[in-house]
Amino acid sequence: MPVVVLLLGAAAAIAIAQEAPPPGDAPPPGDEATQEQRGLGELNAVLNALLDGADAPAGDATPPDRPPAGDEPGLAPSPEADPASAGEDAAGAGADDAAPDNAAGVDDVAATAGTTAQLGAEPGAPAAAENGAPDEPALAGGAAGQPRAARPPELPTYLRHPGAELEPAQQAQLTRAVARGRQMIAIARAGLLATQDMLAHVDDPDGAGIAGWVTEPQGNAMLVTFYSGDSAESRRAVYRVSILGSRAVSRSTFLEPGDRPPLTQAQERLAAARAATNSLDHRPCAGDAFNVLVIPTESPDGPIDVYQMTPPVAPGRFPLGGHFRSTVNPDGAVAEVQSFLPCADIAPPEDRPGTPPAAIPVTGGDDVLPDEIHVFLALWTGHPLLVEAGGRSWRVTGESITEAQ
Repeated sequence: MPVVVLLLGAAAAIAIAQEAPPPGDAPPPGDEATQEQRGLGELNAVLNALLDGADAPAGDATPPDRPPAGDEPGLAPSPEADPASAGEDAAGAGADDAAPDNAAGVDDVAATAGTTAQLGAEPGAPAAAENGAPDEPALAGGAAGQPRAARPPELPTYLRHPGAELEPAQQAQLTRAVARGRQMIAIARAGLLATQDMLAHVDDPDGAGIAGWVTEPQGNAMLVTFYSGDSAESRRAVYRVSILGSRAVSRSTFLEPGDRPPLTQAQERLAAARAATNSLDHRPCAGDAFNVLVIPTESPDGPIDVYQMTPPVAPGRFPLGGHFRSTVNPDGAVAEVQSFLPCADIAPPEDRPGTPPAAIPVTGGDDVLPDEIHVFLALWTGHPLLVEAGGRSWRVTGESITEAQ
């Protein structure tokens, strides 16, 4: 483990499916205790696979093995990006240049992302077929105890005409999508850096019983808590680390079970919301495990959104679809599930030196407006997206969504 850790910064990569942690059969739905107890047992294999390919050309990189769905508490690294370089442009301000107006801190998080390949939709690709790409992106509504499926809104008349002015509600929707996409990138990046730091200080994460992790804003930094246990009574903090810019600035370790403090009320709600999605019948388009991003609430009793993100499995390619957002009520019940696009990959075009990143054309599916996944992908790839949605063309960056001219 120490040797692996020393080389991790040069070999690991950002995944943003960064909640930056995914072949084998996925565990049966509902077996949450088994899923959470396995902890980080297979991270060593992931890291060793990354080290083996550290000196190979990017096009020859081989994706590491990943643990079964729901198992992995750490983030699966992306095949492309180097966290040491990407971290300088990602969530939060660095220790030397922290500023209150950069709390989101995701301006150029994917500046080192891969830049060679072509746009391609691959709904029938072997990876998706082998790993059970979801036929139905959301659970059917109406059954007792089941979340209702979110449905795309009906296309309003004014959206059918390019150039028509958006109503205030639609403009507010775009503003929220940008804010959420930036928040997702910040959480994903903090999760990856925190996982690397934890592995440098916990020799046996699996033996420590680490079952998951959650993040909370902490000024300009992000506090990441790795915990053990599978219920409110048993969940305890094992490792806490504050991520500021690209560095861990403080940490606390609780290896002895008797010394582990319980999670705070806010942390327990986030951990419980994450656990509530384990039994949903969702499968990623590639790999066996989602990268899970849990969004902190603005109010102590508000619903919590949990994103299950399909991870990348090939250098230079990014999953456009196969992502899910589940809204979990304060009582722990999943109230609504929203799917995002069918299984397909996108790949940034090759950029010429001295020119800005070229835009990647994509379709928006049934949605009438671009959403947070498009913003997330724009930040992840380091390229703007040209999204066809609602009969209009939109330019999506990490800072805005505007109608393309």
